[in-house]
Amino acid sequence: MSRSIITAMLAGSLLALPVSAQARPQAFPSQQALPPETLDQMRGGFDLPNGMILTMGVTTLTSVDGREALRTVLKVNGPEQTLATYADTGNGLVLVPTQQALDGVQTALGNVRVNNGAGTVQLSGAGLDVSHLIGTALGSVVANSADNRTIDVQTTLDITVGGVRPELLGGGMSAVNNVAAEAAIRLAR
Repeated sequence: MSRSIITAMLAGSLLALPVSAQARPQAFPSQQALPPETLDQMRGGFDLPNGMILTMGVTTLTSVDGREALRTVLKVNGPEQTLATYADTGNGLVLVPTQQALDGVQTALGNVRVNNGAGTVQLSGAGLDVSHLIGTALGSVVANSADNRTIDVQTTLDITVGGVRPELLGGGMSAVNNVAAEAAIRLAR
């Protein structure tokens, strides 16, 4: 068989794959919506009406002169949230127990403190203030008054989607088929 016939057969078989109907959420007219104050306490991961489950984590790390000075990890799984704070105590990065972080812990670059009310983890030292925002906002604020420091801040958002079934993809299968067919056609040229 020639290459173009094989390519055409491949493209045709991909296009013949079944396409599931797109999942549509059902309205819940008899259910009362939760007030914003209640929802405000439930940030993060959630179960969607179609059965998909989303969980997420946010890791923020700040390095000073190539050495990690502060790392904050917020994990959200449904209504559960966990916060872990790591700081350089002089012997590398170590986990700072939550109660100690609330009271403040001395590290190689300054004092590390968790302020749940403000939603921050803060490192304050000689000429350096680093805040990792972990509450209603995510991000970092760095104030440096020292010379010749190299400061690097990275924030990583990790989202996990679970409970995905083929019928939940809906029109996504059509898009996959189109991409596969286009790739097969381009290979034949």
